[in-house]
Amino acid sequence: MVIATTRHEARDGAEAVDVALALRPAVTTARAAARPEAPAIGQGRTGNIVATYRLGDRDAVDAAF
Repeated sequence: MVIATTRHEARDGAEAVDVALALRPAVTTARAAARPEAPAIGQGRTGNIVATYRLGDRDAVDAAF
């Protein structure tokens, strides 16, 4: 964004903007983002899972079925 008081200053400011973009791998679903090999959402991160919440007793449910 360029803020200026005149059109000429705005044009000069816009011409001074230098944007560098880099292509990065992407995923399109939450399931794909949760895989260990998925690209991390931030630098220095090792994965995309923030928290895991489990409720209940898996052994009791398995025994009931």
